[in-house]
Amino acid sequence: MRFKGTALLFVFLAILATYVYFSEFHGKEERQKQEVAKNNAIQIAPKDITEISLIYPDRTITGLKTAQQKWAITKPGDIEADPDAWEALTTGISNFRRDDTVAQNVEDLKTYGLNEPAVRVTAKVQGGKSIGFVIGSENPKKTGRYTKLDDSNDIFLTAPPWVNTFTKTLSDMRNKKLLEVEWQKVDKIEIQHGSESLALLKSGSDWTLPDGTKSDKGSQILNTLEFEKATNVIDNPNSLSSYGLDKPELEVVLRQNSKEVARLSFGAEARTPQSIYMKGSGSAQLMVLSKSTFDRLNAKRDELAAKSGSPPSFASQQVVPPPAEVPTK
Repeated sequence: MRFKGTALLFVFLAILATYVYFSEFHGKEERQKQEVAKNNAIQIAPKDITEISLIYPDRTITGLKTAQQKWAITKPGDIEADPDAWEALTTGISNFRRDDTVAQNVEDLKTYGLNEPAVRVTAKVQGGKSIGFVIGSENPKKTGRYTKLDDSNDIFLTAPPWVNTFTKTLSDMRNKKLLEVEWQKVDKIEIQHGSESLALLKSGSDWTLPDGTKSDKGSQILNTLEFEKATNVIDNPNSLSSYGLDKPELEVVLRQNSKEVARLSFGAEARTPQSIYMKGSGSAQLMVLSKSTFDRLNAKRDELAAKSGSPPSFASQQVVPPPAEVPTK
């Protein structure tokens, strides 16, 4: 009987502890979330947003979530979207906070720079409803910008970080991945630098030189190609010679079972900013890489593995002025 009573007491205390947790601690967390949400300018979940337009005085960028739940840029043109950038934008709209209300029932928007706003953000959500807001001039103290929701005549301040969230270029929102292949299936990397040719072979989970010497450079090259992004994309390039790509300084070839699955050519180095032009086989576009990204792909023989003797050095990268291009907005 004494054991039975102790067990019942234990069960009672466990139930009491669970009640205290959910009513006090967990309940407190929920109350805090609700309190924070009260200051959100728009009450909407990121997953419910299906289309976003960023409208500036000189450009409009529109993204649409397709039936496959993937983002596509529909304006300007049909351009592949950066899914992470558009998902971040949906989160920004959902968490967009309103600071101090500075005026109510305002009719003269010109005073606040809202008649010709710096940016207009509109979004469509599931069910067809549209939401939006405009961001105008900076306040005299430069602590924020005047903002108005589409369905209200009240004006409030938006802190600078939120303004940055909605100030984007087309380059910010488009897909700038260097390459997309089935990375796990790549079993050979060829690095061609002028007359110099190097190779890395995959053996199990390791990368080796042809003589069997292990090298971690293969994994580094693939990780760079998979995760790094270009700084810009050139859609309608001039002749390849304008970018040093008619006779590329470096080529990186990926193979799977001896079959070429990708070939990347690297051309001239632009003076400002320090960057390299790159072109993938089968693509009409050119990409602009940071010099640091290029350096991780530009493998030298003495970087692949410790070798005796003096390894041949590669020629320095060709430097030419960047050709005249219409910058991507």
